[in-house]
Amino acid sequence: MNCSILSSVASPTILAHSSATPRIHPSTPNLNRHSVVTTTKSVTPSTQTATLHTVFHHPQPLRITTESVPQHQIPNIGFTQMFGSTIVVHPLSFRILAHSENTCKILGISPFDLCGADARSLFTRSSALLLQKAFKAREVSLTNPVLIQSRTSGEAFHGILHRTNAGIVVDLEPASWIENSGLSTFECGGSDVKLLCNSVVETVREMTGYDRVMMYKFHEDEHGEVVAERKRPDLKPYMGLHFPAGDIPEASRVSFLHNRVRMIVDRDSSPVRVVQDETLVEAVCLTKSTLRAPHGCHVEYMANMGCVGSLVISVVVDGGEGCMKLWGLLICHHASPKLLSFPLRSACESVVQAFGEGLKMEKQSPVEESSALCFR
Repeated sequence: MNCSILSSVASPTILAHSSATPRIHPSTPNLNRHSVVTTTKSVTPSTQTATLHTVFHHPQPLRITTESVPQHQIPNIGFTQMFGSTIVVHPLSFRILAHSENTCKILGISPFDLCGADARSLFTRSSALLLQKAFKAREVSLTNPVLIQSRTSGEAFHGILHRTNAGIVVDLEPASWIENSGLSTFECGGSDVKLLCNSVVETVREMTGYDRVMMYKFHEDEHGEVVAERKRPDLKPYMGLHFPAGDIPEASRVSFLHNRVRMIVDRDSSPVRVVQDETLVEAVCLTKSTLRAPHGCHVEYMANMGCVGSLVISVVVDGGEGCMKLWGLLICHHASPKLLSFPLRSACESVVQAFGEGLKMEKQSPVEESSALCFR
């Protein structure tokens, strides 16, 4: 099976390894100062693999077949991770159009066919009112997370909403009350990119407790390098490793521009099937779902890396002329299942955004500009 970086664990391609200080562009510009105060509360590869953990589910047309598309390229649009549940709701009638098969179990209700039911009936009255208000928003994702409670069990969930082809997707993740144990401050200032990268990975590791946190930078020829790392002392370092541009193809980079935060809680958990109303003529697209299950070849990759839980956040900067450029990735690994709440993930994203805003684009030649990946 050929899954680019996802399957390259059997024979990873590494351009170079340097134990010295990672190379940073010599003409680093002065950076604007940004400060973020965030709320807070350690993976040895099983093979000699150094290929980084990346997550790629490139959106494809919904009507695809195994005859027309190789198996490893088929998007996983019909399965979710089991730590939460997903429902797809009609934006006006609140009729449930699709749901993950574990929804009744997650909400603590007796099993029944949820398709056609009023989604508001699953939650407390106050929660239903919050959902109604969120559904009226022009951009529902700006209301995230919506704190809602199961009408039956009283358990609290973070409702994470986005619009899709069929309706409004509501991802239900367990709400945690124990992560807010302190404050972590990240200041993005100065002119030393190396120090800034070290500060970001240190801050995020303190906030999240992942075993390994890395900053992965794309160079102008699009190859990647680990330029900062914080990890458990017993783990082998990835610091200074270089990876060819082909390890993360352009389509994958486009995906990172669109979906800037991606969490996998438990590599070994079974994916949960999404069932949908027979009136829907197309499969519900879960590209932007926070619960979307990882593809099989990526699960295999994580196993070879000794990675069970992971988090990836895109570092996006201004590419000029109204486009955004993927500067790099903040990558987190954990050797056991790890769930990070949506608010804490958002706090980490804010840290990375502040870092990205502080970075100024490195000067490029006309040839390099034509190959830069930008998103308008």
